[in-house]
Amino acid sequence: MITKHFLLSSIVLLLIVSACNNSEKRTITVIGSSEMDIEPDEIIMAVGVREYWKDEYTNKRHPNYNEKIPITEIEDTLINKLVSFGIDTSDISISRLDNYWRYWYVHTILIQKQLNITVKNFENIDKIITEINFKGIESIRIQEYKNTELTEYRKTVKIKALNVAKEKAKYLLEAYNEEIGEVVTIVEINNDAFNPNSPYYPYYSYYSGYQQTGSNYMSNSNDMSNNSNESSGFKKINLRYEMEVTFQIK
Repeated sequence: MITKHFLLSSIVLLLIVSACNNSEKRTITVIGSSEMDIEPDEIIMAVGVREYWKDEYTNKRHPNYNEKIPITEIEDTLINKLVSFGIDTSDISISRLDNYWRYWYVHTILIQKQLNITVKNFENIDKIITEINFKGIESIRIQEYKNTELTEYRKTVKIKALNVAKEKAKYLLEAYNEEIGEVVTIVEINNDAFNPNSPYYPYYSYYSGYQQTGSNYMSNSNDMSNNSNESSGFKKINLRYEMEVTFQIK
């Protein structure tokens, strides 16, 4: 009786071990990457404006610090100029509002704002940096590069990265006369947060044809004379993705 129970227990144990061995399938894990450079079709420009004294931009030896130009007047003048360029008011928004002591000895607080301008016709960038009234303009910079089809481009790059991972797994297994099996897991590795060419990376620059000197911006290139945004000379948006994929080995 004891022998029968021992044999039965041994058979059950062997079946359990066999089931565990079958469940531990062989796998291979690889990483595929792909990237694409995209021309921006929209650029967000950040323009900082601040209140100033009426005599601040004069050469008077004793300027009058009793009369200041209010922020509303500076903002209205700027917006009217932008509208004259063909920029819609819906593409202009306020992203920052604060105040500061501009002149400690006057004991007056001056207000400053930052306006974000969505530029769709890149010829307007020339106009913004050359034709606006720079009185009360504290800074101009490119805030962000955008493309309206960015979501679709992201999908394309990720799919290409998956295909690269699949091909990598194939040729690695062929070296051992093995074949790739079904997909086990897919892990997306997002590189946008570390990519200096990403549209969301905090990197501000003008395109290479411009240089800044004080409040004057001069163009060194005639490439902006055409009416197209294609090949405009602006920094491209770089999308790069890595996908980690685990495959079964047949």
